[in-house]
Amino acid sequence: MQITFHKYHGCGNDFIIIDDRQNQFHNDLQNITKLCDRHFGIGADGLILLRNHQPFDFEMLYYNSDGSTSGLCGNGARCIVNFAKSIGIIEKKAHFTTNGKEYFADIVGDNVRLHVQNPIFEEITNDYSIINTGSRHIVFQTNDLQNRDIKKLGYDINTSEKFKQNGINVNYYEYVGDQIYLRTYERGVYDETLACGTGALATAIAICISQKLFGNQRIDLITKGGLLRVELQNNQNTITKVSLEGPGKFVCLIYFQFYNNFKSIILRIIRVIKFFQKISKGIYNTNQKMHKSDFLSLKISGNAALGFMLQGYMLAYLNPALSTIDVVFNFEEDQVNFYNGLLSAIISVGAGTGSYLAQYLFNFFSLKNAMIFTDIVTCIACLLSITGNLNLLIFGRFIIGFMGGAQSILVPIYLSAFTPEPLKGLNSTFVGGLASIGVGIAFVLGFNFSNTPSADNQYWKFVFAYPIIFCGIRSFVLYKIYPYETPQYYLQQNEVDKAREAIAFIYKEEFVEKQLEIVRNIETPKDNITFNVLTTRYKIRFQKGIVQALLMQLAGIGCLLSYSTIIFNQATDNNRLYTNLLNLLIPINGLANAILAGYLPKYYTYKQIFQYGILGCCVPMFILTVLTLYPDSNQVIVIILIFTFQAFYSLSFGSCSWMEIASLVPAKGISICALIAWYSSALVGQTFPLIMEALTISGCFFCFGIFGFLGFLYFVYEYDKQDYEEGNKNLIEVELTQK
Repeated sequence: MQITFHKYHGCGNDFIIIDDRQNQFHNDLQNITKLCDRHFGIGADGLILLRNHQPFDFEMLYYNSDGSTSGLCGNGARCIVNFAKSIGIIEKKAHFTTNGKEYFADIVGDNVRLHVQNPIFEEITNDYSIINTGSRHIVFQTNDLQNRDIKKLGYDINTSEKFKQNGINVNYYEYVGDQIYLRTYERGVYDETLACGTGALATAIAICISQKLFGNQRIDLITKGGLLRVELQNNQNTITKVSLEGPGKFVCLIYFQFYNNFKSIILRIIRVIKFFQKISKGIYNTNQKMHKSDFLSLKISGNAALGFMLQGYMLAYLNPALSTIDVVFNFEEDQVNFYNGLLSAIISVGAGTGSYLAQYLFNFFSLKNAMIFTDIVTCIACLLSITGNLNLLIFGRFIIGFMGGAQSILVPIYLSAFTPEPLKGLNSTFVGGLASIGVGIAFVLGFNFSNTPSADNQYWKFVFAYPIIFCGIRSFVLYKIYPYETPQYYLQQNEVDKAREAIAFIYKEEFVEKQLEIVRNIETPKDNITFNVLTTRYKIRFQKGIVQALLMQLAGIGCLLSYSTIIFNQATDNNRLYTNLLNLLIPINGLANAILAGYLPKYYTYKQIFQYGILGCCVPMFILTVLTLYPDSNQVIVIILIFTFQAFYSLSFGSCSWMEIASLVPAKGISICALIAWYSSALVGQTFPLIMEALTISGCFFCFGIFGFLGFLYFVYEYDKQDYEEGNKNLIEVELTQK
């Protein structure tokens, strides 16, 4: 497994930083200590993960070199702010969270100014001060700093009876003329570091307290790695408005290769077995979790995710009904392909429009009410589509698509707000799994369509109205069984008691206040950053997002879902039973591979996943091009190749594309990519019957194969282009291997 790392330092205090917005890095003790080892790994004082955490710009997860967690790391925080700028997350200001607390930072020239929370005084004596500035520090003044053995002193203090349980960072400072020199021993590193940001904060505060320096103060401290500046306001020993300013410099870009061995494979198998054991026993030990019940939490998430079941169903239910619709609406022979394409495409046009415009629903509704509104409108659209009027059918399918597309925005926000942290990993299973189940239901209902439909057939109305069941169940649960808005919404409305009540429905009583405080910390929305695809900052990343959005449809998956009945009828010589069974295998195959795909980002980069995924999609298409030219070809091989194509698609684009796109561009960019994906789906759906009529099914497979091959070339030759800021273009690339 190859992972890309970025090396930064703040006054010589060095860190490995990982862009982990896809949550693909195993942050276990072995990996962290291995990477931070200066002899057998990359080497660093600590490791930092950057992850998504709405509504902040990002979340910072910090680990010491021994794998232990810590509070705030001031030097690391400055480094990750500069890193966030280099990958386009921020401009000049940052709003982030670490350890459940909120921080702000400004980029000032070559430095970063970090605004920290007010300190906590644990103990102030004439000999030392113990101050928590995000991490606990003990501060001593000395007159012989240069000759002090800081490593030994720090070790002795950390192994003393008073501090051996939790440890503490140890700081010694000395005045030399008007200058202040500082040296720090960091717990977790077990050694002196060249600088410590929170140590500089604690030392500056201790100096102000001991020397009674009141008012606005600026204190410069000289560490072995450089100058750190602390600014604060001291109002009669009440310290406020504290900031830390210093560098956070880029060092190099590193590709680190983990080679698998037999032991690591066995350990992964054991982890998977233990994971499913936890699921069978309730997932997590009751004594360790803060929420009341896994089952309750999963029911709430599952109910919301019915919106994705609607998405899967709406893409597939027309497929087995096409021949019946042709007869019921009495399409002329030269109109069949046009109307089949239009009815397939219009739902994708609606979905693309809905996914983009869903953000404006919040101007009129709360999140819960927006979901209920989309359910009600979907039910009305279903009823319109079964009136027997062709125009109302087309309009109804557009509205169903619109509301289905809106689910792509509404449901993830709801899941993020209500799912406890230990269960959030299952959200992707809900989303992908319920979408596949929706496809499966559509194909099962399609079993009852006849090969020789009649104009008075009424069964199609039941199939077209079936989404009313999904929408009715979800809205009933949202309205009667779990009628709460999100806690964030209640806090925005200053309804603290209702926010507490909503949290108490899920969490145990003793953790309600803690969760409420977490929600308070993330309540303030982050600054809106203008999204301009023409800037260097976004141009290449937006290009990547568009390519993935296009390939998701141009690879041919939409036609497999919309026209599989036609394809399988040709392959089975119009055997209705075999066609229905093969249709049913599509969602089963998709669900199985979607589950498997959840493990791929842990062992492969996204470039590798997409590169081999699109190659696995286009090769079967080229083989199908040749086989379908000859009617006597082995149809079993044709069917196997179709499912091989679907498997590679589900393992790559079907499961990983939106995770990657979300890490490339801001929310507005995601909406634009979703719009492009749905509209390209509509284009393919509209033109597929016409192309099949003109070029036969073989020509269609060839076109999809060509698009796939062009995508493969893009991932091989173009995808690695970096779009860093001008100052980061001279990257040092280091190849390291760990056996």
